[in-house]
Amino acid sequence: MQRTIRQKKIAAGAMSLDINEARFQAMVKDQVNESVGVTVQVDAPAVADTEFAVLHPALGKKCTEAELVMQDKAGRLYRSGAEKWTHRVSFFKYDRNGGRLTLRLR
Repeated sequence: MQRTIRQKKIAAGAMSLDINEARFQAMVKDQVNESVGVTVQVDAPAVADTEFAVLHPALGKKCTEAELVMQDKAGRLYRSGAEKWTHRVSFFKYDRNGGRLTLRLR
Protein backbone atom coordinates (compact mmCIF):
# COMPACT_ATOMS: atom_id res chain seq x y z
CA MET A 1 0.00 0.00 0.00
CA GLN A 2 1.40 3.39 -1.00
CA ARG A 3 1.36 6.11 1.62
CA THR A 4 -0.10 9.43 0.42
CA ILE A 5 1.15 12.68 1.93
CA ARG A 6 -0.54 15.99 1.26
CA GLN A 7 1.91 18.54 -0.14
CA LYS A 8 1.70 22.24 -0.71
CA LYS A 9 4.17 23.93 -3.05
CA ILE A 10 6.13 26.74 -1.49
CA ALA A 11 8.67 28.61 -3.65
CA ALA A 12 11.17 26.02 -4.94
CA GLY A 13 10.20 23.27 -2.52
CA ALA A 14 7.25 21.42 -1.09
CA MET A 15 5.78 21.39 2.38
CA SER A 16 5.74 17.97 4.00
CA LEU A 17 3.95 16.72 7.07
CA ASP A 18 7.16 14.92 8.14
CA ILE A 19 9.07 17.44 10.30
CA ASN A 20 12.52 16.12 9.36
CA GLU A 21 11.71 16.21 5.66
CA ALA A 22 10.30 19.71 6.02
CA ARG A 23 13.48 20.89 7.79
CA PHE A 24 15.62 19.36 5.06
CA GLN A 25 13.54 21.00 2.31
CA ALA A 26 13.79 24.37 4.06
CA MET A 27 17.56 24.00 4.39
CA VAL A 28 17.95 23.14 0.69
CA LYS A 29 15.69 26.05 -0.35
CA ASP A 30 17.71 28.48 1.81
CA GLN A 31 21.02 27.25 0.37
CA VAL A 32 19.77 27.55 -3.22
CA ASN A 33 18.42 31.06 -2.58
CA GLU A 34 21.71 32.05 -0.93
CA SER A 35 23.78 30.86 -3.89
CA VAL A 36 21.50 32.55 -6.43
CA GLY A 37 20.94 35.75 -4.46
CA VAL A 38 18.62 38.53 -5.59
CA THR A 39 18.75 40.77 -8.64
CA VAL A 40 17.88 44.45 -8.31
CA GLN A 41 17.76 47.31 -10.81
CA VAL A 42 18.79 50.80 -9.73
CA ASP A 43 19.50 54.14 -11.34
CA ALA A 44 23.05 55.36 -10.78
CA PRO A 45 23.26 58.90 -9.36
CA ALA A 46 23.54 61.80 -11.82
CA VAL A 47 26.93 62.70 -10.29
CA ALA A 48 29.73 60.12 -10.53
CA ASP A 49 31.19 58.66 -7.31
CA THR A 50 28.12 59.59 -5.26
CA GLU A 51 26.96 57.10 -2.63
CA PHE A 52 23.56 55.51 -3.24
CA ALA A 53 21.49 52.97 -1.33
CA VAL A 54 20.30 49.65 -2.74
CA LEU A 55 17.33 48.12 -0.93
CA HIS A 56 17.23 44.33 -0.86
CA PRO A 57 14.62 43.10 1.66
CA ALA A 58 14.18 39.85 -0.31
CA LEU A 59 17.82 38.90 0.37
CA GLY A 60 17.02 38.61 4.07
CA LYS A 61 20.64 38.99 5.21
CA LYS A 62 23.55 41.37 5.07
CA CYS A 63 24.97 41.46 1.55
CA THR A 64 28.38 39.80 1.25
CA GLU A 65 28.82 39.97 -2.52
CA ALA A 66 27.65 42.30 -5.29
CA GLU A 67 27.99 41.61 -9.00
CA LEU A 68 27.31 44.18 -11.70
CA VAL A 69 25.29 42.12 -14.19
CA MET A 70 24.21 44.81 -16.68
CA GLN A 71 24.83 48.52 -17.14
CA ASP A 72 23.88 51.29 -19.56
CA LYS A 73 27.29 52.97 -19.37
CA ALA A 74 30.74 51.46 -18.91
CA GLY A 75 31.89 52.00 -15.35
CA ARG A 76 32.92 50.39 -12.11
CA LEU A 77 30.73 49.68 -9.11
CA TYR A 78 32.34 49.74 -5.70
CA ARG A 79 31.08 49.42 -2.17
CA SER A 80 30.64 52.39 0.09
CA GLY A 81 29.69 52.80 3.72
CA ALA A 82 29.99 49.07 4.46
CA GLU A 83 29.69 49.81 8.18
CA LYS A 84 26.13 51.04 7.51
CA TRP A 85 25.02 47.90 5.66
CA THR A 86 22.10 45.93 7.10
CA HIS A 87 20.00 42.94 6.07
CA ARG A 88 17.77 45.36 4.09
CA VAL A 89 20.12 47.94 2.53
CA SER A 90 23.65 48.21 1.08
CA PHE A 91 25.52 51.28 -0.16
CA PHE A 92 27.56 51.61 -3.34
CA LYS A 93 29.24 54.14 -5.62
CA TYR A 94 29.50 54.09 -9.41
CA ASP A 95 32.33 55.90 -11.15
CA ARG A 96 30.15 57.18 -14.03
CA ASN A 97 27.26 59.62 -13.99
CA GLY A 98 23.77 58.23 -14.47
CA GLY A 99 22.67 55.04 -16.16
CA ARG A 100 20.67 51.98 -15.21
CA LEU A 101 22.42 49.21 -13.27
CA THR A 102 21.37 45.62 -12.66
CA LEU A 103 23.05 44.08 -9.62
CA ARG A 104 23.08 40.54 -8.28
CA LEU A 105 23.45 40.55 -4.50
CA ARG A 106 24.36 37.56 -2.38
